[in-house]
Amino acid sequence: RFPVNSPRNSVKNWLNSANLAEIRTYQRRKASWAKRSVFSKGNDLITINKKDVTGTSATSLADAVSFRMNARREGKSFVLTNGCFDLVHAGHVFSLTEASGFGDYLWVAMNSDASVRRLKGDHRPVLPEEERAYLLNSLSCVSGVTLFDGQRLTEEILALQPDVYVKSGDYTEETIDQEERKALMSVGASIKFVPFLEGLSTSSLIDKILTLPQTVKK
Repeated sequence: RFPVNSPRNSVKNWLNSANLAEIRTYQRRKASWAKRSVFSKGNDLITINKKDVTGTSATSLADAVSFRMNARREGKSFVLTNGCFDLVHAGHVFSLTEASGFGDYLWVAMNSDASVRRLKGDHRPVLPEEERAYLLNSLSCVSGVTLFDGQRLTEEILALQPDVYVKSGDYTEETIDQEERKALMSVGASIKFVPFLEGLSTSSLIDKILTLPQTVKK
């Protein structure tokens, strides 16, 4: 594990000097239905295809369950985590990489745009759900992404029956949603926590961007 309870400048030092040989890498495993390109060319621009989010950037819950059942038949462990993942940054990637170490497949339940707005206000998310899902699916440690609209993950937990559920280290078993905790206990999932890197958050990134000097286009 890397040191995490340190000031922001120490986090920067870690990011700059981390020994790549010590960072675990994981083979990307994806079902064929999760590999289709989300890009389509129109005029001279490349744009995200927003017509079919499930099956391109994100995967339907039904297909995610099918993937999970196949993993069980193969004797492979299935890890579940969740979050908004708006403006993916180093803290997100660190947490996901750590989470993937708890099993063979890491699946991400990602808040939909509507869910993010309810949680964080009408000004969020910065990036729409199909782009956020595409970014997560591009990470080698992530096996798939499924959107969810609710404020709780109970339905997805009961459907996917993960072997392991992972949350960031700023939570504890007492502070995670207790309805979700009951669902995890009912399916026999173990709950794990990964280190939280202080100073790395979407909110702080947005604040930094807003303080940048404005440039006048000529």
